[in-house]
Amino acid sequence: MKKIFSFLASIYFALFLILSTIVLVTLATFIESYSKSHLLAAAVVYQNPLFTLLLWGYFVNILFSALKRFPFKRRHIPFLITHAGLLMVLAGCLLKSYFGLQGQMTLLEGESSSHIVIPKSYALQIEDRTNIYQSPIHKKSKRIATKSALSIELIEWRQHCEPIVLSWIKKGGLDLFGYPSIPLTVFDKESPPTGLNTPECTFFSLQANGNTLQTIGSRLQRHKPCVAFIETEENKQKLLTIDAEGQTHTKELTCDPIVLFDKGFSGYGLWVDLGEHFVPKELFCPLVRQYPLKKAPLAREEARPRIRLHVSQGAQSEVVTLAYDPNFVGLKQPILNGKYLACFRPKQIPIDHTVRLAQARKISYPGSNQPLAFESDCVIDGSKQTISMNKVHEAKDGTRFYMANLTSVHPLCAKQATLVVNWDPAKYTLTYPGAVLITLGALLLFFRKKYES
Repeated sequence: MKKIFSFLASIYFALFLILSTIVLVTLATFIESYSKSHLLAAAVVYQNPLFTLLLWGYFVNILFSALKRFPFKRRHIPFLITHAGLLMVLAGCLLKSYFGLQGQMTLLEGESSSHIVIPKSYALQIEDRTNIYQSPIHKKSKRIATKSALSIELIEWRQHCEPIVLSWIKKGGLDLFGYPSIPLTVFDKESPPTGLNTPECTFFSLQANGNTLQTIGSRLQRHKPCVAFIETEENKQKLLTIDAEGQTHTKELTCDPIVLFDKGFSGYGLWVDLGEHFVPKELFCPLVRQYPLKKAPLAREEARPRIRLHVSQGAQSEVVTLAYDPNFVGLKQPILNGKYLACFRPKQIPIDHTVRLAQARKISYPGSNQPLAFESDCVIDGSKQTISMNKVHEAKDGTRFYMANLTSVHPLCAKQATLVVNWDPAKYTLTYPGAVLITLGALLLFFRKKYES
């Protein structure tokens, strides 16, 4: 036991820890440089249990090297003060890694929130008509605990997918506003309809005949009013119509606006006004979502995991596929005939502060549109504060608010600000006092007389 104590307190153990740290930090630097991903480097190195074990090794080495001098004498005071400061700083780092808080809050002008998002965390969110339930989820999850009445089982976790929202076409049919679902005729790319000189594309066409709509055959007749739906190789949908006079009109279909049925519980669709030359003038179609798997990118920031869940309640059950929605912009998935909504998002947690964004602005360099700084006027717990990239607001409990980003779709639209929220539980009790002790001990060591330890 004495030999173990002597080794843990020795300079040899300290050199081993230093060399190991250099190797790991160098490895993390190469990983981040090669993959352009800080998250990958953090997962491989900084969040690895070996790196945490190194921190504990430093703590043990410093503590044992100080205890090795026992019984302490007056000449040991500078040495002990320095080591006490080092122990306090290390303890502060360890406590922050275990109990600290780091998240983001994104607000539009006029909005308020008392929740933050933990980046690159994973949670399953279930909503019913009155409540929102959130459960943490990871690859090894089997049954997912939730306060809702649902029974949820994770049956698949894939590393990366690229979600696709298909519009206008659903299971070989088309829904037109005011008309029932109608089957589509698909024309082969090599033999497009007669009379149309178009690039490579697949045609879906319908014919208007009075107040009824009928599927037409393999040839498009120019003398009859008709509508052709063209899907290009870039998965863009275009609409082509020929009126009664034989005039051709085209329009590219967009995914705006999105129509929500019963707040999303009954689904979503697209509704577009086709204009005066199109028959019919209004077009509506439910959305269809697909989640094809792709090779996972090296940069973990770009990865979008895909999960499949078996959801059941009583006699009802359903297999649900969800893609990770890191920015909270995706549509929630109706499940069990619209009883619930589900989404796969980062974890949200409440904080003891309420933040309202009153106004956000960009400050540019004189005579230029290049941003110099971002500023946000916020009301935090009833107190007006201005937060900028160089001005941090700190609450009484030590929670700090940083300005991280500012976006705006249009100069006349409300701006959206992203704040970073940070809380360090040991900053004022261990980390800062420890830094002061290290400085004081170093000065005392510099001015002390030489002695034999």
